[in-house]
Amino acid sequence: MECKRICVKEAINQIKENDGGRYDNKIIKCLLSSVARYPVGTTVKTNAKEEGVVVSQTVDPENPIIMIFGNENNGKLMLYNRLNLMLDKNISILQVI
Repeated sequence: MECKRICVKEAINQIKENDGGRYDNKIIKCLLSSVARYPVGTTVKTNAKEEGVVVSQTVDPENPIIMIFGNENNGKLMLYNRLNLMLDKNISILQVI
């Protein structure tokens, strides 16, 4: 049997969908509360059409702290704005890049 590589968010969704007695509900809740949906280093796109990278986690696994990419400086993409998505409810992650 060959394993298919999937992103963390997709794996979490599969665990939630298969929550029909396959696993103990307490274990599922504990696992889901401790796994980051977007691990540090994940590049993401927001609903504001900005791209950034996850730099830290918050107590809410679905709303990390991200740094938004800014303009290029001598050919290098710079990080310019730190957003705590747990506090800034107007910004959300649309996709992993």
